[in-house]
Amino acid sequence: MSDQTRRPTVERPKPGRFWYAVAALIALGGIVAAGVFIYGKLDELARELPQIVVPGDKVLQLEPGHYTIFHEHQSTVDGRIYSGTDVTGLLVRVEPAGGGEPLALEQPSVTSSYSLSGRAGNSVLVFDVDKPGEYRLVAGYPQGEEKSEAVLSVGRGMTGGILTTVFSALGIAFGGIIIAVLIAVITYRRRRTI
Repeated sequence: MSDQTRRPTVERPKPGRFWYAVAALIALGGIVAAGVFIYGKLDELARELPQIVVPGDKVLQLEPGHYTIFHEHQSTVDGRIYSGTDVTGLLVRVEPAGGGEPLALEQPSVTSSYSLSGRAGNSVLVFDVDKPGEYRLVAGYPQGEEKSEAVLSVGRGMTGGILTTVFSALGIAFGGIIIAVLIAVITYRRRRTI
């Protein structure tokens, strides 16, 4: 056999146009998956924020870390709607449930806010927990001061949790779009060269 013997060329079939539809479905699927992911995660973040109707108190199970107390100016607790309540003058204390010195509460150095699942809040105080355990949050107004009830919530790493969720959702959406673009480009090139 000589070196010049040619091998028979096998023609590959042209990719069908349905691959463009597949690409579009993958892009759409990525966007829908991102929406479902972000909705579920933000709803989960909202459920992780315990609510305290004040004046009042609540025992919280806390792990070591940095916590933020938020005033929820839009909230619903046990079917009751709270909206825009002024908490000026509210006295807040966080202490070990079994007794002991109250934890140091400070104003946040950076104000943060959230709007999740029909709840919206702004940071008002921060505190640190060194030991895991039960802690009681107590809040009320000075003696004789009459004000409407309001809602506080306590969270840890809210801003980071929201940012992680948003960037993960963007990754899912853009991942689907990139895969779709690749399929469309490969289909286009193969259709033109064959």
